[in-house]
Amino acid sequence: DDPLYARCSYTLGVLLEIEERLPEAERAYLDSVKYFARSLGESHPDHCQSLECLAGTYRTQGRLSDAAAAYQKLLPLKEEMSVLGGTLGDVTTTLNNLASVFVQLGDLRAAEVVYRKTVRIREHQYGHS
Repeated sequence: DDPLYARCSYTLGVLLEIEERLPEAERAYLDSVKYFARSLGESHPDHCQSLECLAGTYRTQGRLSDAAAAYQKLLPLKEEMSVLGGTLGDVTTTLNNLASVFVQLGDLRAAEVVYRKTVRIREHQYGHS
């Protein structure tokens, strides 16, 4: 459960994604998600980044249900990070990605709920009403 192994797997995933070798990138991201969670914890930014890349890879492959599940798993981790000093922008970016996947899946009601949550967070953050 070495974080260096997780980092190497993550970096390999990035390279493979750039090369559009998405099934291989997915496997590398899956390894990095697993090993970052074991070595650093699920709330660690490196784990979250790996999970976000995995979700994006699923989305690019058209595996929208898998992408939605990964974003839904990521969201509470990002929310926890924002409470601990992370940025709300990270939360709203994840929310927007999730809502976009819901649109692609044809679940417009779910997309609206998520988009409205994003707007509420931004209104609160910037004082708009």
